[in-house]
Amino acid sequence: MSKIKYLLLVCMFVCSNLVLAQKVPSWGGGADQRDLGFGFTFSYVNSYYKIDKTPNWQTPFVDAVNNTNVTSSLTSISSSYAVGFAIGFLSRYRLTEHLEARFAPSLVFADRVVDYTYVSTPEIHKPVTNTSVDFPLDIKLKSDRMDNLRFFLLGGAKITT
Repeated sequence: MSKIKYLLLVCMFVCSNLVLAQKVPSWGGGADQRDLGFGFTFSYVNSYYKIDKTPNWQTPFVDAVNNTNVTSSLTSISSSYAVGFAIGFLSRYRLTEHLEARFAPSLVFADRVVDYTYVSTPEIHKPVTNTSVDFPLDIKLKSDRMDNLRFFLLGGAKITT
């Protein structure tokens, strides 16, 4: 019976939090203590055109010099998804303990595709190469840290040129 008590005491000692000498402190890598931080971003981009059609979008294109139709009538025009990527620079400034401002300009390389279907020809896929610069400004509201867990709310505005 004494061996069982001894084994139970050893198990309780080993399973307690006092014995865990290798416990990692919950400090978030020190990022919470610095007011200013920098980094970089690499993003996957999936883009397409939103096409707003005019009332006469199906009429053929007419050459003004010869007054002849260059194309036949359109039956459909749409945009399919195309992939790209973006690289950027991230800067973060801590305003208060729970509020920070983030600015992350990035260079975006994304193609877009326009699909035309005419009456007399098969569907034509026209790729459009696009390179743009994004200037987002975000505000991040953070909760208190619970071990290595923290919740946050992120919102802001972006200008693209």
